[in-house]
Amino acid sequence: MILRALTVAFLALLAATGQALAGASVLTVTSLTPAGIAAISIWSSQQSHDGNQPPLFTCNPTTANPTCAVPGLSDGQTPYFVVGTNAGYNVVSGTGMCAGISGPTFAATVPPGNATCGIQTSNAPVVLNVTAANPRAINVISVYKSYNPATQQTGPLAGTCAPTVAQPTCVITGGLAAGDNPYFVVDSTIGYGIVGGSQLCASVGGSPFTVNVAANGVYTCGLNSAVNVLSVTSLNPAGIASIQVYKGYNASTKQPVGSPLATCTPTPSAPNCSVAGLSAGDQPYFVLGVNANYGASGGTGLCTGVSGTSFQLAALPAGGGWVCGLNSVTQPQNGWWYANDGSTSGYAFQLDETSQYLYGVAFTYRTDGTPVWYAINAMANASNVYMGTAAEFVGGGTLAGGTASAARLKSIVANVQLAFTSGSAGTLTWTSRPAGGGPATVTTKALQRYPINGQSVLPAPANAPTTGWYQGSQFGTGYFLELQGTSSPQAHIGIYTYDGNGNATWNATGSATAVATTGGWQVNTPLYSYSGGAPLTAPPVGATATSLGTIIANLSPTTNTLTLWNGLAITLQPYAGFGKNAGNWLQIVNNNGIALPNPWISFNSPNNLVSFVDTTTNAFVTVQANTSYPLSRVANGSFFINATGIGGRVFVSAQAMSFPDGALPSPTNPNDPNYKFRWQFLEVGGDYDLSFVDLYSIPMAFNQGALTFGAATSAQLGTFVSTLKGLTTTSGAAAQYDSTNSLVRIISPAESSIVTAYPSLSTYIGKTNFAGLTISDSYNGVAPDKLPPNAACAATAYAGQAYATTSITYDGASLTITGNTTVAGQNPVPFTIVASKQTSVQQTDTLTAQAFSSAIYMGEMDYSVTSSICATTTKTENNGANDVFSVVIRDILAGFSVGYVGSSAYGSLPSSAWWSSNTIFGGLQPGSTTAAPLYNPWAAAVYALFQNQVYGFQYSDHFTTLGSPLVSIQPGSPLQLILLNERN
Repeated sequence: MILRALTVAFLALLAATGQALAGASVLTVTSLTPAGIAAISIWSSQQSHDGNQPPLFTCNPTTANPTCAVPGLSDGQTPYFVVGTNAGYNVVSGTGMCAGISGPTFAATVPPGNATCGIQTSNAPVVLNVTAANPRAINVISVYKSYNPATQQTGPLAGTCAPTVAQPTCVITGGLAAGDNPYFVVDSTIGYGIVGGSQLCASVGGSPFTVNVAANGVYTCGLNSAVNVLSVTSLNPAGIASIQVYKGYNASTKQPVGSPLATCTPTPSAPNCSVAGLSAGDQPYFVLGVNANYGASGGTGLCTGVSGTSFQLAALPAGGGWVCGLNSVTQPQNGWWYANDGSTSGYAFQLDETSQYLYGVAFTYRTDGTPVWYAINAMANASNVYMGTAAEFVGGGTLAGGTASAARLKSIVANVQLAFTSGSAGTLTWTSRPAGGGPATVTTKALQRYPINGQSVLPAPANAPTTGWYQGSQFGTGYFLELQGTSSPQAHIGIYTYDGNGNATWNATGSATAVATTGGWQVNTPLYSYSGGAPLTAPPVGATATSLGTIIANLSPTTNTLTLWNGLAITLQPYAGFGKNAGNWLQIVNNNGIALPNPWISFNSPNNLVSFVDTTTNAFVTVQANTSYPLSRVANGSFFINATGIGGRVFVSAQAMSFPDGALPSPTNPNDPNYKFRWQFLEVGGDYDLSFVDLYSIPMAFNQGALTFGAATSAQLGTFVSTLKGLTTTSGAAAQYDSTNSLVRIISPAESSIVTAYPSLSTYIGKTNFAGLTISDSYNGVAPDKLPPNAACAATAYAGQAYATTSITYDGASLTITGNTTVAGQNPVPFTIVASKQTSVQQTDTLTAQAFSSAIYMGEMDYSVTSSICATTTKTENNGANDVFSVVIRDILAGFSVGYVGSSAYGSLPSSAWWSSNTIFGGLQPGSTTAAPLYNPWAAAVYALFQNQVYGFQYSDHFTTLGSPLVSIQPGSPLQLILLNERN
């Protein structure tokens, strides 16, 4: 751009105005780049500007007339300029009286006589000055060019800085332009968070956050900090109507604790809430209000992976400045759905908004044209796709009121995915699970809401029953009710029962007009049976409908009854068997019939939580703890488990097991009554897992929906057994056989009686540079009601905090660790840990290299702690204590087990950097040998076959990028435990 300086002579202006007075000046102001300046306003002083006085003069320069003449000024005055720039420009300099100015506001002193002021603009990029009001609270400020909330991706990095007390201001240049929404990520020091600021950053809260840059220029952003603030952001304000955050949640009363710490209504312009009053270790409880056809599902920061409209976060880590981004997602409407492809198959869905759990039914036909229905259980994942299963049940009540037998799971027929693009449209992906194996088939259906009146889907009328699944007096039967239309509403009713042979069958009404009654509606309509259709996985075929007779339904929000044509009256209750408190069916499938022809099943969990249908009586039997039942007695191999209270282990064994005095079986005690035959277990509870930590005996896998853990072929299992048997220094030392010389089990090095039969890790320990080892990370703490009784340490040992070692030494007799642990908002507290003996492994008073090796294999170490946060000067414990000191020892044991300690790639990094690696075992320690291993070879063998789907050592679940062997069970959705075939 060519710059021009145009000046009007003072004498000419004086002659034209006739206003010249002694001691007065006329100021000529010229826009040296007219395209860059929109307006120039001048006050006689800054005080008159700040006092909201009108400007002395305002002009709008143009290219044709870039000059303004400002009368009424006196020599020595200091006029105050406010320059409005056009988009893409900022004030950078000037000439004459305005020489050296920059920025859109400035003051200048009028010299005697004529005065000129040339103002120059530039389209240089935005300059952003970021000032930390409390520099000690902020480590690093990163400013990104932009942020996309849909993809959660940041734009290019515009700049970073680390404010200090001496230099609290950072200058970000070169990366921003007019119209950008720079995105700030602020790394706070322990105990602090961002709670607002000044200038451009006024009212921001938390980290990260976005601000708006209206036009190019020099901008100022001041960042304030405070202790322990949670920033909650609605990533989609259209979906979330309100956010309430409480200090905690009372599991007994099922109510949040106290009054809300914060309540806010997010909007697109103000999506953030700041929540004060929290401390590290707290588990804040959220209650969300969502708009119609929306729900909450996952988020960012602390809210990653949450779902439902009420949830509790895990214990807050040390550090403060916590961030929780809340996503809202489209939810399907409850009611009838269909594929609109000419098929007479149909679907009905009901959603538990709290847990994002969807229950439904697919009613279709078998290949012979007889009707069949499948129960669908699915839960939304982080992408808002509902993942689950479709299962067939057998044996329940008949339509006429009789009972074939107790209802139970027959088979899981398909894995299902349901993705919804709106409340009334979605896609079903149905992946078959053929009985006995075989190739799966995938069927995709475009689904939409079913208009009962044949034209359009209408809202329910007043006094309508809740749309969804109901149950009658007979266990296993179901009824689905929906009314549509506010005037002359139409009803559609489905009945899901069993025929005289116990096979699942269904009937449905057509569209029927409901007649108003006092407080509800009555429907008088034929009920139809359907036959001759095709399975939903096949091309549609028209079905035949036959009227069975007229039914009368009396429906309301509180009471619902059906009366059949034969006079049978059925009272309907809303179905409560799905959602976060539902139980699970666990089906055990024996594919190992040659090697394990007659397996037995035992639960060591409390009584009255598990039941099954007895094949001889067709009635439910309540499973007693520590009691074995032959699988042949369990109808369809299916157990019903009350998921709200189950825990412990499910044992599969070759013979009936014994549990003297309730004790678990010992694989190493020859006097144990279960010693001479095979047994293996599945660990159950809120999470399920398979474990070969202690032993390997019976191969098994389990699945829920598309998730399958522990699967292997017979050939792979044969190689695996050979590998395990070959790991010990003495051939076969860990393998146990029965009287027929058949393998019973292989004992792992986690067992104290066998650990020394495995190659020692003493070479690995001897070559380790302990001085170069740094153990540091965050400990999330435990809930107050979970503290051990009479804890030797004060509660701060169990609170969320950071920990870091300052020195680690090992002299062949003891391991000594010094470091600091820091609870948020408090000063660091030093500690000393000394492990000088490992009596449960080696009966010595010194932690020899062999004892240290045994501790690594067993995942167990005894030690003493000296720290001022302990109630006594010195306390003794082991790494099962679940306090901050135990996780220091855990990191050392896990690091040795996997090979991070001393690794050329990871050994010099703090332990916090280990757990997110994709590299493990041989990838970390390529020099490891069978005779002198540089990691736990048993754990490596388990990982080589099963990856991280099965526990191979005690801390397999500590590696975030490898996938956890723990599976969080979806309530209500059936599972299978599959006994794997060992024979080719």
